[in-house]
Amino acid sequence: MNRWPVTRQRRRSNPTQARAGLHRHAELAPYEAMQAMAHADAGEAMAEQRGDWAWELVYSRRGSQFGDMVSVQFSFDLPWQKGRRQQPQIEARQREVRRIEAERDETMRRRLEAVEGDLAQLEALDAQRARLQFSGMALADERIALAMAGYQGGRSDLAAVIAARREALEARLRLLELDTLRAALRVRLTTLIVEP
Repeated sequence: MNRWPVTRQRRRSNPTQARAGLHRHAELAPYEAMQAMAHADAGEAMAEQRGDWAWELVYSRRGSQFGDMVSVQFSFDLPWQKGRRQQPQIEARQREVRRIEAERDETMRRRLEAVEGDLAQLEALDAQRARLQFSGMALADERIALAMAGYQGGRSDLAAVIAARREALEARLRLLELDTLRAALRVRLTTLIVEP
């Protein structure tokens, strides 16, 4: 007779889902804005390499003693000594883009390693809990039944029954501990994901 409630916890973490949500992790969120800014800075530096021009037309109505005036103004920038002035700025901005991308990739790699480790640990805890629940608890119940039969038959004392029940309670506490560890891992796998 099984005195312990059997709880079936089939809610398993989906490893594919945990890996797919990794790019939305809160630790990776700032890199998108940082990359956009670095690309904009690099684009601005490259734009400074090309010449810019403008024109302006002004009409002025002056007093009666002077005639009206029209003026036209042209202006243009000449990129002077591109190799010494603009090229180092462009290269510096492009290095910054590459640095941010490398930093993001490194953070992504570290997060992936952490997720893979958590998934492996969760799988091990799931297997350990299944073993304990389906074979360990049945064995504990059999020990209680045998100790009780021995006590009722006069072949053993009450201490054996108490010891068997204590072992069954310890196994049940271990199940609860495993459930707590598994829940903590699931929370760690699903939190800090930025919702779209």
